[in-house]
Amino acid sequence: MNINFLPSPAILGAILASLSLPILLIILSHGVWKVRALGKRFIVACWLIIGLWLVSLGFEIANSQESLALLLSNFFCGSVNINDGYSL
Repeated sequence: MNINFLPSPAILGAILASLSLPILLIILSHGVWKVRALGKRFIVACWLIIGLWLVSLGFEIANSQESLALLLSNFFCGSVNINDGYSL
C-alpha cells in the first residue's frame, strides 16, 4: 500500500498563498502600493491571497487529468484552508 502525503495542488496553493500574508502586508505598508489604513491593508492583502490561490487553482485545472469530483473536493479543501485563519 502506497500512501502519498503530498497535498494536492489546490491545497498546496492555498497553504502557500496564506503563508504569503506577512509578505503582502509588508509590501502594502511601504512604497508604491502603500495602503494607509490598517483595516484596508489587511482586506487588500486577503483579496490578493485569494487571487493568488485562484491563479494556482487555474493552473491545476488546466493541467489536470483528475475527475471533476476530485477537483471540486480539492477546491473545497483549499477554500477551507484559506478561510480558516483569516475570517473577517
